[in-house]
Amino acid sequence: MRQILAFASIFLPLAACDSPTPGMARAERTVVVVDGSRFSVYRRDDRVELIRTSREWLPDWAEAQAKAEMAIRQATGCKLRRNTFAGDPAMARARLNCSGRLSPVERIGPQAYDCQVVADWESAGRGVRMTEIYCDPV
Repeated sequence: MRQILAFASIFLPLAACDSPTPGMARAERTVVVVDGSRFSVYRRDDRVELIRTSREWLPDWAEAQAKAEMAIRQATGCKLRRNTFAGDPAMARARLNCSGRLSPVERIGPQAYDCQVVADWESAGRGVRMTEIYCDPV
């Protein structure tokens, strides 16, 4: 029981952290609330990183993205550079287009691969099956 309490006292406070990635460590932080969702928006030059700090059970991806984009606009006063928003309902990154004159970033489409199974084995007694696959871009 003591081990569980020690573990909880150390790691539970860390679960609530909204620290940015190391590249944004000294970035300007702004807290924004959009339709009940609270975000920490970190800005460094034309880059932003956003972390949703409010608890939401299984948020809808499209709604979460729309709220994240609105939070970035509110925090920075800038539009997003097209095709730069990437992330999930909890954390996202984007580039800013404050002047409105930057062209969209070219979107890279899905890459096709030609793959072959090289090895396939199963661990007896553990119920683990491993497959090694080698792929070449087409």
